Amino acid sequence: MEHGLVIIEDRKDPNNKFGNHQKVPIPVECLEIIERQPKFEGEDRIFPYKAKSIAVRFSYWTKELGFPDIRFHSFRHEGVSRLFEQNMSIPEVALRSGHKTWEHLRRYTHLLHKEPPDLWGQCKRIENNYWAENELVNRQLLKASMSLSWGTE
Repeated sequence: MEHGLVIIEDRKDPNNKFGNHQKVPIPVECLEIIERQPKFEGEDRIFPYKAKSIAVRFSYWTKELGFPDIRFHSFRHEGVSRLFEQNMSIPEVALRSGHKTWEHLRRYTHLLHKEPPDLWGQCKRIENNYWAENELVNRQLLKASMSLSWGTE
């Protein structure tokens, strides 16, 4: 983390299931999010949750909040598209996304803009407005969600 890198252990690969760890550069904005995550004693992972637990809770909350068509994988597609919009080269994007061939990356290149929008700034404004308008409701939701099991490993 001190060097702006994170290690993804056992990165998904159809031919190599184990031992294919990869160091990936992390943007400053992401490092800020990582810093805000709660720390668990004896746990060095940023998000120490089971993938299935995350997928189930994500589906539940997107439906509850009125966004039933959003899938967790949609964020991966969106993120890779934005890397191309920032004029990153194919190898730079592949390093971050884990794709090994141009064929796999090609599907993400359909949203090219000359000037990428400030998506981080937009998200922060939306988040701040939302929290300001829903502070009491969100505290109640947070308290309720903390009582649910996230399935820590």
